[in-house]
Amino acid sequence: MVRSRLEARSILQKTGNDTVEGPVPLLKIAEDYMGCEVRLDDMGDVDGLCIPLPDPIIYINSRHCKARQRFSLAHEIGHLALRHQPEQIGRWEIEREANIFAGELLLPVLSVKRLACRMDYFDLAALFGVSTAAAQIRLNVLGLTPRRHRPGPSTALEATF
Repeated sequence: MVRSRLEARSILQKTGNDTVEGPVPLLKIAEDYMGCEVRLDDMGDVDGLCIPLPDPIIYINSRHCKARQRFSLAHEIGHLALRHQPEQIGRWEIEREANIFAGELLLPVLSVKRLACRMDYFDLAALFGVSTAAAQIRLNVLGLTPRRHRPGPSTALEATF
């Protein structure tokens, strides 16, 4: 799993996005850095799909929300960057590796560490164009606690009674 983190950090650094404070330009990374065509399509229940050879194409489900589409694109970029073979795709450990890569790519470690002290995961999610779940997982993985928390439904409910 260290390999996925290092590869994502390397791509962020090589593309000048390792300290970005906003959405990582995934389409630019896919097209310009990875040499990959990206297409949006109604794919039913499929989040994304990577066709690696000869010219890589990534399909992303057009029916999903932008945050889901961004995660799916980062995940599929991960399959390409990590040189996963088509017969490996779908295996639990390969998909987990692509997910870890996606988290690293979407929420750069240097940026998140700098911003976590003044933002909660809702703010980080909005800033980086990811889901609140992805932001919360990323903070947990990095061992960071955001400085301020918004009250959750149970806290808000308890405060009214």
